[in-house]
Amino acid sequence: MQEYTRKDVMQAAKTFGKALAESEASIALTAAQHALKKDRQAQNLLSEYQTLQQAVQTAFMWKQIPHAQDMDALQRLEIEINTHPTLRALFDAQQQLKTTVETLNTEISDLLGIDFASNSRVGGCC
Repeated sequence: MQEYTRKDVMQAAKTFGKALAESEASIALTAAQHALKKDRQAQNLLSEYQTLQQAVQTAFMWKQIPHAQDMDALQRLEIEINTHPTLRALFDAQQQLKTTVETLNTEISDLLGIDFASNSRVGGCC
């Protein structure tokens, strides 16, 4: 088995990171994030949804039943968010990058003979 120095591993990690950052999936996500920054309507939809969602969660937290109109508005906003072109592009880009990373994780795990993702997590005693 070949031995690798810490420097070799760090260089490989940098190369891997650069390749991931330059991947089609990463570029698509960056473009979608920039588009969101320019789209006030999309930002307003997200803000309105988050505000309403927090109100509904607060009602549940206090063991109250949220107002029916709030629940209806939340459902309407969710549909609007999922069909808004800028937000749809963002969600699709996020999914594309997630799929890319999962594929890479599988390939790395197969090459190393270990579950790379499981061994990369922060450990704890509890």
